[in-house]
Amino acid sequence: MKYGLTTERWQAALDEIRDLCVNVACNGGTITYGDLCAQLSVIHPHPGSYVFHALLRAVCESEEQAGRGLLCALVVNKETGMPGQGFFKMIATKRDCIDLIGCWQAELTSLYRYWSAHKNKGGASL
Repeated sequence: MKYGLTTERWQAALDEIRDLCVNVACNGGTITYGDLCAQLSVIHPHPGSYVFHALLRAVCESEEQAGRGLLCALVVNKETGMPGQGFFKMIATKRDCIDLIGCWQAELTSLYRYWSAHKNKGGASL
């Protein structure tokens, strides 16, 4: 069990978060933490919960290892329109950047480019 979730529910939640974020990337947008949580059907976490942020980190790490970028860059705070501190800490360890906001914007551009090129090729199933 991870964060009170069975292995199956953990994986299903990871898959659902990834698929929702890929859809957002294909459409060139962002999604708030709250909206992402509201769209989940496998689990119903609070946007500030440890389990939700652990899932986001896991999706982000997995996508980065697969060479598709930091997918969690698309998940933003409703008030600021930007990701939270956890994302900026992660990108600082993954990218060589002085300007974290600029790195985030470059990550968004890269994600949009990648997923727009793959959306008609079964992108969400990659």
